[in-house]
Amino acid sequence: MIRAEAPSGRPEAAFVLLLLQSLFWLIAGLSAAPFVLGGEIHMAGLVVATLLLALGTCMLAIGVLWRRRRARGMAIALEVVCLFGTAILLLLPLVTKRRRKLRSAKRSHAVSAEEPLPSTSCRYQCIHSWQYRKRSTSRRPRNKTVSDAHEKRIPAPRLRRAA
Repeated sequence: MIRAEAPSGRPEAAFVLLLLQSLFWLIAGLSAAPFVLGGEIHMAGLVVATLLLALGTCMLAIGVLWRRRRARGMAIALEVVCLFGTAILLLLPLVTKRRRKLRSAKRSHAVSAEEPLPSTSCRYQCIHSWQYRKRSTSRRPRNKTVSDAHEKRIPAPRLRRAA
């Protein structure tokens, strides 16, 4: 007697996973849309690209469900690209302005970029650093008195409001 093999449930499982991935990309694209309305016009391209990626992933999921060989290969390629992109983002952290500023500022009280909780605020370290702001670059002592030109300065006339 000839037995027919039961169809595998793997395409259905892959369909569900690809559909979830497509749904998450759809949500990400739609949640970026309000920033376009807020004035960040460059986000419009990201919104369109994310929505097209979500649509393509949904179409791939349908192709996998219909057991199309080409759709299965493209879905595997998409997942490999996503895994490599995630690995790159994890292994090569982006240098932010704050980290760059803290690396260039060779100060003893500056917070290192690896410290999770800074001991003092970034504003104090970067802008109001009184220890290093008053340090003179030349060896000659600075004149602490007010200059003659500053003493003879004529104050500017005060402006009156029009009645």
